[in-house]
Order: sequence, then structure tokens, then C-alpha cells
Amino acid sequence: MSASTSLFTLKPVVPCVLPSTGEHAGSPADLGRAMRCVSVRHTHTLVGTSDGALHYFVSENASWVWRASASVSSAGRPVEKVLLFEELRLVAVLCDHTLTFLTFPDLTPVRSAAQPPIRGVLQVITDEAEVDSGAWTFVSLCVIRRQSLLLGVLDHSSWRVIKDIPLPRDAFIAHRYNESVCLATASEYALVDLESGALQPIGLPISQSTQVSSAKTRPSIVPIPAYGDELPCFLITSHSENGTLGAFVRADGEPTARLLEWPSHPRAVVVDFPYVCALLRNDTIHIHYLPTLSLVETLAIDPACEPRFLVPTAANEHLCDDRPGLPTAPLSPGTAPSTLPSDACARTEPPRVLFGGKRTLQSLARFTPGSAFIRCARAGEWRAAHAHLARATSLDDETRAACILLGLHYLHEGLFVQAAPWLVRGQLDPRLVLCLYPDLAPSAPHTATLPQAAAGLWAALPPSIEALLQEHLAWNYAPDVSLDDPVVRDLHAALMRRAEQMLLQILKASDTRRGDVATALCQLMLQRDATESLAALEPYLDTCDMERTVPMLRRTHRYHALCMLYFRRARPAEAIDLAQQLLGGTVRDEVDGPVPLPALASYAPSLPPAARIDLGLVLARHDRACALHVRVSFSRQVLRDVDFLAVEAAPALRAIQEVDADLAAALLEHVVLSAPLAMQSLHEALLTQYLTADDVPTRTKRQHLLACSPALDERLVDSLEGRPVDQAILLSKVRTPLSHRRVTTSAHLSALYMRTNLRRRSGYVRRAAYSRRGTTRRPAGSGCWPSSLRRPCPLVRACACAAHFSTSIWTPVHRVMHFARRVRPCSTRMRASLPSSRCWPPFRPTGPCRHSLRSSCARCAACSMPGVVRMWLRPPHSSAASTQLSCAGARCARWAAWSRSPHRITCRFAVAGAVRWERAVCHAGTHSWQASMRPCVLPRAMSAVPTLSLTPLESLLCGLLDHACRWMSDVDPQVECEGRTYSFSQLCRPNEPSALRCEARIAGGWVRDKLLQLPSHDLDVSLSTLTGHNFALFLQAYLASDAFAATPLKATMDAHAHGATAISHIGKIAANPEQSKNLETATARVLGLDVDFVNLRKEVYEGGSRIPIMSFGTPYEDAMRRDMTVNALFYNVHTQRVEDWTGHGLDDLRTGLVRTPLEPAATFEDDPLRILRCIRFASRFGYAVHPSIVACLAGTETPEAHTRAETLREALSRKVSRERVGIEVDKMLAGPDPRRALTLLAELHLYPAVFQPPPPMSTQLTTADGSPTHAAPEAPVLVISAFFDSMLRSTEAYASLYTRLPTSWLAHLRDGRNARAVQRLLWYCIALLPLRGLRVPQGKHTVWAGVATMAVGLKLGHRTTKDPVRNLYEAADLLHDPSLERFAPEGVLSRRARIGLLLRHSSITSPALEVSLPNALMAALLVELVALVDGPDLRRDDAARVLDTYAAFWTYVETEGLAAYAQSKPIVDGQRIAEALGCEKHLISRLLPFAVAWEIDHEHVAPAERVEQCVRDLQAAWNDGELVPEAERSRVVKRSK
Repeated sequence: MSASTSLFTLKPVVPCVLPSTGEHAGSPADLGRAMRCVSVRHTHTLVGTSDGALHYFVSENASWVWRASASVSSAGRPVEKVLLFEELRLVAVLCDHTLTFLTFPDLTPVRSAAQPPIRGVLQVITDEAEVDSGAWTFVSLCVIRRQSLLLGVLDHSSWRVIKDIPLPRDAFIAHRYNESVCLATASEYALVDLESGALQPIGLPISQSTQVSSAKTRPSIVPIPAYGDELPCFLITSHSENGTLGAFVRADGEPTARLLEWPSHPRAVVVDFPYVCALLRNDTIHIHYLPTLSLVETLAIDPACEPRFLVPTAANEHLCDDRPGLPTAPLSPGTAPSTLPSDACARTEPPRVLFGGKRTLQSLARFTPGSAFIRCARAGEWRAAHAHLARATSLDDETRAACILLGLHYLHEGLFVQAAPWLVRGQLDPRLVLCLYPDLAPSAPHTATLPQAAAGLWAALPPSIEALLQEHLAWNYAPDVSLDDPVVRDLHAALMRRAEQMLLQILKASDTRRGDVATALCQLMLQRDATESLAALEPYLDTCDMERTVPMLRRTHRYHALCMLYFRRARPAEAIDLAQQLLGGTVRDEVDGPVPLPALASYAPSLPPAARIDLGLVLARHDRACALHVRVSFSRQVLRDVDFLAVEAAPALRAIQEVDADLAAALLEHVVLSAPLAMQSLHEALLTQYLTADDVPTRTKRQHLLACSPALDERLVDSLEGRPVDQAILLSKVRTPLSHRRVTTSAHLSALYMRTNLRRRSGYVRRAAYSRRGTTRRPAGSGCWPSSLRRPCPLVRACACAAHFSTSIWTPVHRVMHFARRVRPCSTRMRASLPSSRCWPPFRPTGPCRHSLRSSCARCAACSMPGVVRMWLRPPHSSAASTQLSCAGARCARWAAWSRSPHRITCRFAVAGAVRWERAVCHAGTHSWQASMRPCVLPRAMSAVPTLSLTPLESLLCGLLDHACRWMSDVDPQVECEGRTYSFSQLCRPNEPSALRCEARIAGGWVRDKLLQLPSHDLDVSLSTLTGHNFALFLQAYLASDAFAATPLKATMDAHAHGATAISHIGKIAANPEQSKNLETATARVLGLDVDFVNLRKEVYEGGSRIPIMSFGTPYEDAMRRDMTVNALFYNVHTQRVEDWTGHGLDDLRTGLVRTPLEPAATFEDDPLRILRCIRFASRFGYAVHPSIVACLAGTETPEAHTRAETLREALSRKVSRERVGIEVDKMLAGPDPRRALTLLAELHLYPAVFQPPPPMSTQLTTADGSPTHAAPEAPVLVISAFFDSMLRSTEAYASLYTRLPTSWLAHLRDGRNARAVQRLLWYCIALLPLRGLRVPQGKHTVWAGVATMAVGLKLGHRTTKDPVRNLYEAADLLHDPSLERFAPEGVLSRRARIGLLLRHSSITSPALEVSLPNALMAALLVELVALVDGPDLRRDDAARVLDTYAAFWTYVETEGLAAYAQSKPIVDGQRIAEALGCEKHLISRLLPFAVAWEIDHEHVAPAERVEQCVRDLQAAWNDGELVPEAERSRVVKRSK
């Protein structure tokens, strides 16, 4: 590979000549010294040499300068290894088999007994999985001595040995990754598990050669991180006569099928992911691409540098060059020359590999994908450029620009199929591509831009795709090519089809919500194929341009799609008219056919009442069932859901009567019952309709209407002639004397009887007008009862009773059923008389007897028989009577379980799909027994539960768990646990009778995420009768048993696992209540999945503590102890069904509701952290919070509720550790909807408990001058959060404001580098707005209250949250009101220089803290908008002026290119300034900003002349007294000798 197309390059780091350590420069001893090891971190480099010296270099002004040296070995032994721990201020040096600790940067030995030198050390290693970790407070070290391995912890003041693991022989080379260590002895490799201390040999020798011994072949061990589907592993080398093999070995000792090969044995092998770099003995570096193991590059090394080693290091930006990289600034098309960017801009990534020669140290730097691409492209090596770009793992601005360049190159070449994916990956604005297609181009002008690097190549494109094809045909075939030639015409058509396919792929990958994109997609798809499916067109109908799309759909006769378009764009009249034409056959859609009736009905909810009636009439002419109630699969209603209060019901019903009389009758019944008080004028019409028939169902509904309707009174008695029961029901509602009524004797007596007993309901049964023998008791003053009334329907008496209570539509139903049960609870006739659920409104019971009412109205899920009252009992939690139910046909009733003891008999009675009750009979004395009954919930019927979509691995895991549980129950196996052998029967806890003695269920979030079709890797297996660790041991035994080997599951698993171990090492996490780990858990990797095993449990909390007492429990108890119903779902691996033991989890998941399994107060009192978890899940999934939770936490209903809410808020502060609160809050603000989380915290009065310092700091808030105060209200926070959320989501709420900001600024915040991390910090700034300007005491000082909240109240990390947020608030003060007039020229500083220097402030620009100008300026804007909050909104006019000021500041910075100076180093260092001006060094900090200001104002000066001219100008300004006042300068000028 040529130098211009190479991916890696070598760059010098440390000067070529090492500093002398006592020997004269150039002496033999000095020339014989060589580098042996190196350690680089940030700006510091330590080099160990062969003469026992350690040299310290530091990076200054883009060069490495020697600072200090120290002699480690008095005998001149070579330094074997050096480790720099900058945060601990320590250096660990291995020399002459002694590990010594030195202070840093002094390089003096540590004089502490806690960190003594360790002798007899062969090797010292750190965990290479943490090579890129941030600040260390301690370091885990592995020290390898002779036949032992010490695992210890090193901090700034001590060294502690945690574990001493014996080794069979000495190890000379070792590397660690997580909890595994791979080491090499004199002849072989081995793996050590640091957790268990187990050692496992690897069957691969270091040397397979018979001519070269292992002692002369240095082994190599390289940890490989996990990537893709590959697990972490070690790469080890084995030498042979023909070369060297590299084998990949997993942490469990299993080798993979992948191999690397080198022509000679490597001196060293390192990983710069995704590449493996090997330094060979033939002075070359071979670089392989890890995913494919292909050789991508070979670098030749100058033999004069005498190559010695390659070492990995953390990515270090100080080792990079300062080249700008590929230009990515957005430009308009045609504003740049049609050439590729120069490869002089090519830059490298922060290097991760260092190359050491005898006297030099270089970095093996990798060009960024964009830079590597442009170097190959300028050399004409487009294939190599394609390969470099294909291996890019990230997608930054430079890579996107390179992708666009490659796509444009393919477009120039007419390779449309190859161009499409690269233009999509580069996120090219589709409007630019549409301009090449005149028929599809947007009608309105656009401002689309593309990266500066690609603007030139775009300008070279022909103006249209047709011209490009003509140019391509002329170039490749003949200059005078003509489309009249059939061959050329066919070729042109084929190329045009490919060009349209390219455009289609680009448009579908872009934002289809944009109107021009959606319109072009519809037009292009119909242009390519007029029979394109409706499903393909449907997603783009919501945003397409109606003026262009409607004619196109009519031209292609796609009337079905046009009807859908009209409905979706709120044009119901045209939509309904077109639907009528389609259904009537006036117009025909040959592709999609007429609109299906259910699809038409689905648009009804979005229509106004009048349009809905018109749609219902259209549907009624073709399908009455769909008009009244659409099929269950669509769950839509048309006429039933019309708001008849908004229209005149009578004319609408008459119109429907003309179409379908039966439909009008059913609808009349529905209208009256749905709005009984508002539709009283229709009650007589409904009664007239009921009088036309006299069958039992109609008679029942008529009598119910007479009893409950407020519009029917005694005036209608005459119209009921011949129906004495109906007359009696009507007369019982009035209180005038019955003797004044001209009614029949039977009706008179019935009404009198009913009214009498309404006043004395308690004796109703005793005063009944009939008996089993048919005799009657005569009320005083009455005659004989007619024979027709001797056994009246119970509903008659119930209706009369109901009329006495209320005239509403719902309460009578409640009273009817309650009263009828009191009369004859088991009456078959009563059951037959109850209204049909198909015609009457659904039963909605209220009041104290809700348990019995709900149960009695249920139907059996198995046989559809109604429930029947069997007995009356009183549960302990309610004063109302409750019932036990059974199926009326006695087909589905079964005894679920029973148990008996000397003092208690318990039986559980189950009804399919209903509530089950547990009957307990307790022995209370010598001869007496007491019976009690309590509700015992069964898991709800799963017939409506969606099936889980499992991956093959998950299906295999569930099958394995099922087989293992059945094997344990049948075989009673034995395992070894804690040094003893136990059988399954000994470890299994007793449980209820079941087919399996141990059942396994997957619980919690995995089930929820699977039902929501979200990815989930959190598998928690809950076990009924075994602890998690014991079950894992039995599972391991099952996998090794003959029973498993004989099952088909074994063959399936072997084919899937490719011979790997099915279960890895079993980890045991003991219970630790102090860390909220309340139950023992076992962890293992099963079939490549991380699985936790734990038993079902129940929790009991004791007052004053949130640490529960755990014990084995049932699935119901385990589900009810959880925080939310959606997290309490189980997946039973035996039945392959989802179990919802709470009865609400599945419904809440469907409807999007956060609800607690128990009463909210009980759930939150047990663990107040669940309050925040409910809020987090509501904001994460967009769910609603159940009213019971809102009422519980708001506490506004009663004084008792207020007291309970205050107690819960106090418990949240008192019982829950602040770390756990901080974790929940951080997940809220880093989640998808932080605004909703803040809103819920404010609405539930939890804001002060979360975003204020904890007590007693919360009562010690002061202003800046020390005056006591309180935190500001959180109402402005909600307004600012609404504005920020609208800006991030591009919604319409505040579009009139945020659209004033430059799009480049918004792009940084929405989609820039680390956008999610930046948004998270800004949400913290918004949340802490009430504390702005307030301080609290901390020690002897006062600090900002927001810092105390984050550090003490939420225990958030300093570098990840506290320091960045504090920086943003300091930046808000610096950038407040950034009008350009504020930065007027001052002294020698111009406006441009003043703003440039402001951007260099550490509070505004701090890359380590993710703070830069975009988010710092946004923080200042949000803080300034707080003063403009007026009620629930901003003062829009004032806010617009503020946003214009900030937009002008950003535009000025961007136009002047000042952001480039935010992190640039001064061209003149402090030493040069001190020498040129003759000033004291402590003045350098005051003079350096003037050097930077000069550079900002003189960027036009040639680079070669900048330093000298800057020094001359600074000297002139110094001499004129413009840099330092004369009085101060006179005291610091050097005295001449």
C-alpha cells in the first residue's frame, strides 16, 4: 500500500536523544542506553531505560519537553515496566524484580510503611478493560511473584493485598481483562479466574518449533474487548517453523475458530480496535482488521531506529496533530471549486499505540476515516477509499462528509446502486437530489446545504439526472449517441430505473415527515409503478402536498388512497362523498378496491358529530353491524359514539329510520340510555317501540325503563291499559293518593304493596305477598290479590325499590341487583330477568358492595355462563357483604388446592377468569369451628395476551429451564454445595401441590420490554422453591447429565453454541441489606445470555427502615411486592404464557398507565423510592399516572390525606439513601422526556424533596449577601422546560421563538457530538433554576445551593454532573446579555479579541466536562428567560428580543471563526514573553491573553512570520505601557546587573 493510501502513520513523540544521567554525552555508556518501557497519560510521559533511569517529559506548546530524571536502580539494571497513576500522584516502577512506588511528579521514593517496595516481582499488570477510564481514586493491581499472584488495591496512601492466588510455576508475561488473567510461563499459557482463584491451562504451546525453544521465543498476550457477537477474549501467539499463529481464547478457556497468521514471530502485538498491530522481527508492522482478520496494511520501519516494542495506551489527544481535518462547514451548492479537498487537512485520531525504538518514541497514529478517505481519493485509489470508509465505526461530521463525497463520485460514474447507501449514510439533504429530477423537484425554493468538502464535487454534476445519463452514455459509448437507437433507448431506460431506485432509497431514509419528501415519494412510487400497494403509500399521506398529490391519485385512479388522504387531512365531506361513490360503484379502484367498512369506521372518532352521522348513514346502507358497533378487531364505533347533545337527535334518527328501521330502533335505545337526562324527549318514543312486542327480553327492558326514566310519569298510565304490572311500576314512583287514579284493581293493589314495603325494606321478605304454597298475606284494607300477581317477577319489586332511591340511570341498576339478591339470591328466574349486556349499558357498580356486584355480573370465560351468588360472607377488609361465585352450570368450578392441619382446614375455590376465594375453617375451641373467607387473586385469563416474540437464544433458554425443572422433579438429583452433597429434596422448600416441585418464571422488566417489542437483556429468573444459587448448581448438573444428552435440546444447543460451554462460571452475590441487596442472587452466562437467578419472595418492612425481611413467597406475593403492575408480569417457561397476578399489569401496559399493585400508600410506605420510580417510568414510556397515585401524593382531598402525603415525602428523605435518589433522578433527566418528569415532580409536590439540599441545609438557604431566604417556586421551571423541550423536539408550541436561533446552533444541541450528554446537563440546569443565586453553608464556607444539592442531596458524580453544571451556571453569568455593544473595543483589545478571549474561559470551554459554547450559551439563554415567565407562558415579545440578541452573538462568533480559538494554544509561550519583555514570571498569566488576542486579530499574517511579529508588537505595547500599568510595571521590571 502506497504512503498516500495508508491508514496508519508513525509520528515522533519524545526527542531522539535521551537526557544524560551523569555520563558525558556521546560516551559509550550514554550511546548504549535504550528505551525499555514507557507510560503516557494526558500531557505526561515516563520513559524507562536500560540503565535503570526514569525520565519525565511533559507536553508544552505542541512539543514534549524533558522535566526530570531519577535513578531507580543503583546497579544500573534496566527498568522493565512503569505505570503512571496521575490522579493518585504515584508511579509504580518494576526494576530488578522490585516494584517501587515513586511520588509524581517529583519521582522521589515513597517514604511510607503503607507502600513499601515489593520484592521478587516478575510482572505487574492493571485491568486493561479500564485503560480509558477517567479519574481513579484507587487502582486494582495484580502483582505476579514466583509461583503466586497478589491481587491488591493501591490508593494515594496505601497498598493492600486482597487475595493471594498460588501458581504452579513462574509466569513472566501476563495481561488482565476484567476478572480474568492470561499468563505465560516458560512453555505454555494459562488462565486465572480472580474471583475463584481457579487456574486453567490452555493447550497451546508457546513454540511448536523443534529448532527454536520456547525460551528464545517471546510470547504475546493481547486482551480483545467484546464486539458484535464476539465475547471478550485473549489473543495468544504460538511460533512454528513456517511462521506464527495467533489464536483467540475466551475467558472460560474455550478457543474460537478464528486464527491470525504472521510470516515471522512478532516482537509485540497490541490492539487499536478494530485493528491488531504486530511488530515483526523483519522491521515491519502488520495491521489486520479484527472483524475479518484480513491484512489491511504493512508499515516499513527504518532499521536505524532499532525497533524495540509496541505498547497500548489510553487515547491521548495531546499526541495528535492540530490539522483541521476534512472541512465540514455547511455551504450552498456551487459555492466551491469542483476539486477534492487537499490531503494537507488530513488529521489523525488520538493514538492508542506507541512504538519504541532504541532512542526514539513514536505514536502509531490512525488517520480518521474522512482523512484516510481523502488521501486515497486524491491518489485515485477509490477502491481503497471505499474500504477505509466501510470500516468506520462512528459517524461524525467528517465521516458524513466523506460518505457524501464517495456517493457523489459514484453518482458521477453513473453507479447509482453504489451511490445510494453512501449518500444515505452521509445524510445528504434529499432536496438537493430532488433538484436533479425536474418533475419531482420542490415547487418552493429551499436553502439546503451540504458539507464544504463535498460542495465542489456537487458543483461539477450536470444540472439534471437526464443530462447526467446523456453525459454518461456519450462518454462510455459514442459522442453522438441518440435515443432513437433501440439498444441505447433500453440502456437509458435501465439506467433511469436505477437512478429512480437510488432516489427512492434516499427519500425513504430521510425525514418523511417533511412535505416535499413525502410528496416526491408518492409521485415517484406511482410513477415507477401505478399499482404500488396502499400500505407503501399510506405513511406519506399525512404530510404530502395536497395540490400535487390529489391530481396524481386521480390520474392513476387510486381512489382508495385519495379517500384516505381526505380523511387524514380533515376534509370529511369530500372523503365521505368519495367513499359513497366507491361503495356504490360510481368510481372504481382497480388496485385497492373499495374502502373496507371497518377502515371507514376507524376514521369516525376524528370527525365532527354531523360528519360522523353522514358516515354512519353511508355505512348503514351497506353493513348495519359496522354502523352500530364495529368488529372487535378494530374497536371503533360510529353512531354509538356520536355526541347527540351537539346535534338534534330526532332528525338524525329519522334519517337513519329511512335507511334501516332496525338500526334506528337500536340506536334510539342506545341514545336514551347513554344520556337519560338530556334526551328525555325520546323516552316516550322508546317506550312506544317497546310496546310493539311482548316477549320476555322486551318486557324486561320496558319495565326497567318505566322504573328508571325521569320522563315517564303517571300521565302514561292509560296508554298501558291491559298491563297491570307496568302500571304498578309507573304508579309506585309518585306519591299522590292512588284512589284518584283510574286504574285496574290489580295495578292499584300492586302499587300500594310496593310503596308500603319501600318504607319498611328490612321486613320485605317477611311481608312477601306469596309463599311456596301459593298463599298470600293481605295488607290492611286491601282485597284479594289477583292470581297473576301471586308470584310476581323479582325485577318488578326491585324496580319499585330502585325508583324510591334515585332516578339516575346507574344507581337503580345497582339497587335493583342488590335488592333482588336480598329477596332470592339463587333465583334462576331473577337471572333470566336481568338485562342483557348486549342491549344495556355495561354495569358499573359503586358503593360498599362493589366486590359482590363485580363478581356476580361476570361471565365464566370457559363456558360463558353467568356467575351466581352462592353465599354471603364478610371479608376482614370491608364492612360490606361479599360472595363466593361458581359457574351456573357447575362445569368450570374446581378445587384449586387444599391443605389441612390440626387447627386449620384451607381450601381455595377457583372460577375461570374471575376472582377466587379462600375458605379457611379454624378450630376455635373444643367443639367450635369458625369459618372465614378472603379474596385470593388468580392470574387473569391469558386468552387476550399477545404472544412474546422470542429470539432463538431466548426460546432455547426457556426450553432449557423447563427441561431442567422437570428433571429435578422426576430424578431428585444431587449437587455439591459448600463442601457437602445435597439432594434436590433437601434443598427444595415445601410448596403447594403442583405438577412440578420447582417452577421457573422470567420476571420483571424483560417481560414488559418484550410485550412492548423493545430490546431487553435483563433476564431475571424467579424460582418457586429453590434459591438462585442452588438452582444454578442443579442446572449445571443437568447440562452435564445423560438425561440432557439424550434430549433433542442437546443437539439444538450444540448447533447453536458451536461447541461452547452452555453455562459459564456461577457467581454468587450474597445478601447485603446495607447496599439494598436484600436477597442472595446467582449470576451466570447461559447460552451467551446474562441471567440472574433468585427465588420468589415476599417482603416485610419494619418501621423506620426500608430494608425488608425476606422469605420465600408465592408468585402472587412476589408480584404484589413489586413497585408497579407493568413490572410485576411473569413469563412462565413451562406454560409459555404471560402471568398477570396483579390483574392490572397487561391492561396498564396496553393503555399506558402507571399503577401500584397494592394501594399506593402501602406500596410507598414500604419503600418510598418507588415514588420516583413511578415518575421515571411514566416519563420514560409516556404513561399516565393512575389517579390513586396522584391523590395519594398530592394529599388535597382531606386533612388525613394531606398528612399521609407529607409523611411519604418525609420518608423519601429519611428512609432512602441519597445515592438511590440520585440514580433515579439522573435516569429521568437522561431519559426520553425529562420535561414530563419535572412536571410530575412539581404536580406531586416532590420538587423540594428532590431538587433542594437535604435537611438541615434546606433550612439554611441564604442570598449572596447572607440574608435568609427560600428557594424560588418551581412554576417558572415548567415554562422554561416546555420551551427547551419544544426546541429539542421541533414542536409548534414555541416555534415562533426558537426558530429565531441559528440552525447551526440548534443542530449542535439536537444532533451534535455527545448531544444526549449535553442535553442532560442542560436539563439539570433547568431543574436547579429555583436555587440560582442561593447559597448554603458547607464547612467554614458557603457554596452554591445547586452544588450542595448535586453533591450531598443526589450524590452525583463530580466530573459527570456537578462540575459541568456548575461551569454552565458560571458561564451563564459570563454570557449574560451577550449584545455586541457590550464587547466594544477596550484598550488594545478589539471586539473580536474580547469575544475570543471570553470563549477561552474554562467555564465556557471545557472539553473534559462536555462544556462548550453551544451548551454554555444555551444555559445563559435559559437562565435569562426565567425573568420573562408570565404565568403559564413567556412574554413572547420580550423573549423574542432576547433570543435575537443571542442569535446575533452566535452568528458573529460563527462568522468570525472565533470558536477555533477556544482551545488553541498561544503561538508564543510564557518563557518567550518573559525573555522578550524582561518581566517577572508571575506576570506571564496577565500577558498571555494579549498574545492570544494578537493572534485573533492578525490571522492574515503568514504562519512563518506570526511569532516574531507578535513578539515585536507585544514589546511595543509593553514599552508604551498598554499591557501593564506603569506603577505595577516599575515594581516587576528586572534590575540590570
